[in-house]
Amino acid sequence: MDILKLCLKMDPVERPWCSQLLKHDFFKKDNFGEKFAQELKAKITRENCR
Repeated sequence: MDILKLCLKMDPVERPWCSQLLKHDFFKKDNFGEKFAQELKAKITRENCR
């Protein structure tokens, strides 16, 4: 819920940047960064092969 509260702040000045959000514990658990990077690379490769 904490990350949602951060993302949904009405005042844009109070909302964190994407780079700040990616440092949040929500994205640090379960190797999110590593898994996301691998899945993104695979998707880009598939799209480029079409």
